[in-house]
Amino acid sequence: IVLDEGTIPTSPGRLHVHCTAKGLSPAGAVPAFDGDRIVLQQVRFGMAPYCAALLARVEATVDDDDEKNRLCRPLPFPDRADDWLRMMLGSMGTDYRILQVPELAAWADGCRLNVSAGLAEMGDDPVVQRALLRYATHASAAVENLGRLLDDV
Repeated sequence: IVLDEGTIPTSPGRLHVHCTAKGLSPAGAVPAFDGDRIVLQQVRFGMAPYCAALLARVEATVDDDDEKNRLCRPLPFPDRADDWLRMMLGSMGTDYRILQVPELAAWADGCRLNVSAGLAEMGDDPVVQRALLRYATHASAAVENLGRLLDDV
């Protein structure tokens, strides 16, 4: 392998993957649920396994495609710095909508793929209590700020 500042020995039987290349293109958002078709995609920032599990759970428990798509709005992969704002706003929206459906909220809290699962079980921990209070206190303002920042882009 020839690099700018040297070489690395290799052999014809080895596979090398260029990890700095774009692996995911910023495709346009399409509904996840369309009749008998499910488009696996990101509906929460940075957690593909959880997104796939969430889409499967929604498919299994919600009958109406419009409601499924309302709950699980697609988040195109970021391509520019300001896409992070959209991703955060979209992820917060997904979390909020899922928490409004008791069965999905209970499932999400028990799903080991969800990074925020199990918080209810740790509700007695003062550190967790302070973190949850801080989040609850500032989440609405964060959503407003993200919207304002996106308006400026």
